[in-house]
Amino acid sequence: MFCANNNMTIGALAALRASGLRVPQDLALVGFDDYPWADLFEPRLTTVAQPLTAIGARAVQLLLRRISDPAAPLETLRMTAQIKHRNSCGCLPEGEPVLSHEQSGHLPDHES
Repeated sequence: MFCANNNMTIGALAALRASGLRVPQDLALVGFDDYPWADLFEPRLTTVAQPLTAIGARAVQLLLRRISDPAAPLETLRMTAQIKHRNSCGCLPEGEPVLSHEQSGHLPDHES
């Protein structure tokens, strides 16, 4: 499930729990717009993080340009977001080691 903002992500997590569903075992959950306390939830919330400082800085530059030259051409800008992998999507967070089948005690799905 992908939620469009922080409030929706928290609401979805609460509703899923109230319905007896577990995140990520029963349903993966990803939110948009990372926040500093996403790591404090259990499971830790996977989010898509916008480059907020860069967006703000560029918006100021464009506004000042528009003020100084109202006839300047319009610009469309796209800035790259980052996925902050945590536990709620069902994947291992970045930096956590992946256990091999020998370490985990599980056998591979195929025989050699």
